[in-house]
Amino acid sequence: MRPRNRSDFEIGIICALTLEAQAVDAILDEEYKGFGKQPGDTNAYTTGRIGTHNVVLAHMPGMGKSIASSGAASLRSSFIGVKVVLVVGICGGVPGSPQKEVLLGDVIISDEVIQHDFGKQYPDNFELKNTIKDSLGRPNAEIRALLAKLRIPRQLEKLGKNTSQHLKVLQERLGKEFQYPGVEQDRLFESSYRHKHHRKLGNGECKICDRCESKTDPICDEAQESSCHDLGCNGKLVYRRRLAADNPQLAIHIGTIASGDTVMKSGEDRDEIARKYRVIAFEMEAAGVWDNFPCIVIKGICDYADSHKSKKWQSYTAAAAASCAKALLEEWDAVTQDYTPNPYLVLSTDVRDVKTEGQQLGTSSQNTEQTTISDTSKKQHYNASELQSLISNINSTHSQIQPLADSHVLFVDIHMSSEVLIRLQSWWSSPSSELLWIQEEVDPINQPSTGRGILALARKANIPVAAWSHNHGHYSKSQKIDCAILNQMMLSLIQQFPQNLPPEFQSSTDFSIERFRKLDGSCESIDDAINLIRDLLELGVRPLIVVIEGLHMLDQAKDQHVQSGLRALLKSLQPSHDSLAGKGAPVKTLLITPGQTRFLIDEVRLINRCELSQSSIHKEGLLASAFARELLAYRP
Repeated sequence: MRPRNRSDFEIGIICALTLEAQAVDAILDEEYKGFGKQPGDTNAYTTGRIGTHNVVLAHMPGMGKSIASSGAASLRSSFIGVKVVLVVGICGGVPGSPQKEVLLGDVIISDEVIQHDFGKQYPDNFELKNTIKDSLGRPNAEIRALLAKLRIPRQLEKLGKNTSQHLKVLQERLGKEFQYPGVEQDRLFESSYRHKHHRKLGNGECKICDRCESKTDPICDEAQESSCHDLGCNGKLVYRRRLAADNPQLAIHIGTIASGDTVMKSGEDRDEIARKYRVIAFEMEAAGVWDNFPCIVIKGICDYADSHKSKKWQSYTAAAAASCAKALLEEWDAVTQDYTPNPYLVLSTDVRDVKTEGQQLGTSSQNTEQTTISDTSKKQHYNASELQSLISNINSTHSQIQPLADSHVLFVDIHMSSEVLIRLQSWWSSPSSELLWIQEEVDPINQPSTGRGILALARKANIPVAAWSHNHGHYSKSQKIDCAILNQMMLSLIQQFPQNLPPEFQSSTDFSIERFRKLDGSCESIDDAINLIRDLLELGVRPLIVVIEGLHMLDQAKDQHVQSGLRALLKSLQPSHDSLAGKGAPVKTLLITPGQTRFLIDEVRLINRCELSQSSIHKEGLLASAFARELLAYRP
């Protein structure tokens, strides 16, 4: 069934290389057009259908963990209905044992991912970070259940047969380049056998390669760019019985994949990591995607992650991985939802198309008529993805909207007092909404703030977060600074709230385009923004963390609109007031200020408050690992 909008896409596929995306594109049973993306999303997308699943293929601009992480975050912003992402492409394989041989062209499916280049380098060894605070965690229950099913020999054999069938069809579509290269091209050397000049050159021996005896010895630049044939790499081949067949049957292996920004081109290092962490393959994107989505890595082995790498197998193995992805999706049960079209649908396809072209919403009288609610006494049907697109087009010329960014240093590395830790645990574990005010003075360079730490942890645990920090931006002369700061805060939070809405919902609340047009950043629009925040919070489906840094900037606010607006905002987030009246999911609000703030002391007398100073951080030395485990253990 063709999706109605972007939120109907539940399967995402990420490819780093054009070659990988080409193979995935060829397995689509149907391609869709015209779904667009969110403003600010730099990804390119192909949307379509594989079997019963609506899928979105995200094209990455390159390889590596950081690019994959950024691409996954953009995918999440544009396609909020995506439940699982397949990372599909090519990888370097670990040869395996004689009892369980791994050949070029085989396919690897992940049940765990480790970051093999993330750790500490000591003089005598490299120590991988794999503690609870550093590891990527295990797949969610649905993925673990699917993998448990596929480990049954009959099911794995069925998956392999279906993969081979899809591969034949794909090869017919893509041509000769994607055919099996042949067993003679599958050559595994002993791990210590280096890729260097093994035959004499025309003008004598290579003095650099001739002195290369151990893995730390260099080889010449020419050797690094030359093929095994040109260098005379013929010795110390490892026998594999599966290669006795002219065209060995494709095998699928399930296990741990090592991911990192370092290309593995050393047989000895490959074997050492494989022995220590039971790794069966190496690749470069999974670690970046893993923290953003429930994820399955499906990659074809194009080399043995040693110095004898070549590109001869890349096309075939990309095709094999894409075929396996299609076979796996045939085993993935699609979630069916009953849906009855609503004649009062507020956000129409025409409005979505205007937004994807980057035009201002509401410039057409026709679109304005389409977004007008015909009867506010009836519940209207809304789509969260399109609502988020609508909010993103709020006229924000009167404020600089810049959400708080998380820290590269996770919160679990922060030392804090036992009082703060106890307050944080109580704040999070309570079933009701909670507001906690922390006064801290930290060095932003050497010590990440508590807010940024919690933000990083929450995103790692896939917990919805709305965050804002004052950015000391420049405002126009016509603006009142206090009004501008408060509007900046509220508009930023409003733009982040739709992530916590159900993909489809019905409400009698007015979410028409006219309502959003009123949010013009003026002092008079503060009340409108407060009311919209309340309405959005009432629709939340999961606990939401709200992190606000910089309220002290409004401590001297004189404008009555600002004072009353800030007071109303905090009341909406406090459990001691009836602003939510039990509606929506709990809201966990964290206010961070550098020391005392008069306004908060005067106006928020019922607030939970504790102090966290730079000195207490270093003196107490209590790691907040217990709180980190609570957050990371959360599953939506």
